[in-house]
Amino acid sequence: MLIAQLSDPHIRPQGQLYQGVADSNRMFAQAIEHLHALERRPLVWAELTDLDWILGPSQTPMREQITDFFLRAGVKPPPPYVETLSAKVIGELVAANDRAVSIVPDDVAQELVCIAGVAIVNHPFNWTLPPITLFQREAGALFPEALLFAQALRTASAEISSGSG
Repeated sequence: MLIAQLSDPHIRPQGQLYQGVADSNRMFAQAIEHLHALERRPLVWAELTDLDWILGPSQTPMREQITDFFLRAGVKPPPPYVETLSAKVIGELVAANDRAVSIVPDDVAQELVCIAGVAIVNHPFNWTLPPITLFQREAGALFPEALLFAQALRTASAEISSGSG
């Protein structure tokens, strides 16, 4: 999901202009329509390079996929405005910066709508992220949480492999 921020919409009672001058309700409705229009057409990656991108660290699977989208479109990938994997930080940055955008999984985007007030631009991405890998130290204490997580991964993997998941 591509997320964006619509800040300070200045919603007014029907027929009342913002500061007596601007029809902020109409302008906000136009901004929403513009976002919905983005959902109905392919993304033009060259148009997105000048935005403030919040990306995961380099060498991470999602960052590599996003970089690949730009490269396949024949444009240089934008430098990250901020590098983070934290949904909370992504939401706060997008909410605070009208030019900030990020691509996050659907469930994260839905959460950010609720907690940060960002807008979702639904766009299907045809990508395949690599499988999850769990690393743990060979020596030392094995925490119960890590053991439970490892077991959950094994169970989910077995269900997917058998076709029941």
